[in-house]
Amino acid sequence: MDNILKTILDMDKKAQLKMKEAEEYRKKAMSELDSRKEKIIEEETERARKLVDDNNEKRKKNGDKYLNSVKADNEKIIDKMNKTCDENFEKWVEDIVANVTK
Repeated sequence: MDNILKTILDMDKKAQLKMKEAEEYRKKAMSELDSRKEKIIEEETERARKLVDDNNEKRKKNGDKYLNSVKADNEKIIDKMNKTCDENFEKWVEDIVANVTK
């Protein structure tokens, strides 16, 4: 009977030890999960920032390209207007004077 009781007590101690080991393993795993979670959050945040920066850079380049195109078109229009003015200046002055003196 003492033998059976001793065996039961030994098994209980082993079970308690296993339970303690399992609890320590769980705590360690949870700690590692928290650490891993933080690392994933940092990585994803950095990836999102890089994506936003890349998109901003692309939009800026496209905007600059469009602005340069508009400026070039405006210069052509101004040049054409100046050329038309230079070519027709004398005629316009004569027409204005003729209309005023009628």
